[in-house]
Amino acid sequence: MITNKSDGYKAALASAVFFVLFIISSGPARAHSFSLVFVAPLSGENMEQGKQALDGFMLATGEEDSHALEESDGHLGGLDSYVYKLDSSLESKTMLDKLDSLITTKQPVFVTGVFNANLEELLREATREKNVAFFSPDNSGMWQTGKDSLGKLVTINGRSLSVTMQELSGYTPGSDAYRGYIAARLISTAVRSLAEDPGDNISLTSEALIRAQKLL
Repeated sequence: MITNKSDGYKAALASAVFFVLFIISSGPARAHSFSLVFVAPLSGENMEQGKQALDGFMLATGEEDSHALEESDGHLGGLDSYVYKLDSSLESKTMLDKLDSLITTKQPVFVTGVFNANLEELLREATREKNVAFFSPDNSGMWQTGKDSLGKLVTINGRSLSVTMQELSGYTPGSDAYRGYIAARLISTAVRSLAEDPGDNISLTSEALIRAQKLL
């Protein structure tokens, strides 16, 4: 998991994990895999922000059990993860229609990404009662604890996140890259907590969903 040196980090991480923790009973996660939607500006004047966020997120999906012949977009929490990208630069109605279509056809477990407060509210409303977990990494203990010392964050392998991204992407990461990476690590930790065995489906109880709806 990603860490920094602060004494309060473990408590913040536990809070962040509980923030996205829930179990899905209706079956949106296939055996050994699950889908998610990542929302970010992938076109227009803020495209670089979205690119860095997506780079950070995808870096995390390649850290666990990655192999050359995999058909998924990587692994999170020991399961294959399929990442469906949604461009937040689209006109709001078009974007929300695309999100609704993705939820219907791909049955994602999570919807996350990088977005401002207004868009966050739109997305939260759009995903309400849709049997998905929506969250912003900005609200997590991991981000709140680490945002003032991003250079201290390390990857799951214990390497500097900043150095790793510079080597892989060729640029010095900004805050959006860290936000994307943190979003993926939160999902990974939550998924790993939900499945007693890496091959288990993620299943949902109504009680867990109610708790999640109050927290997310």
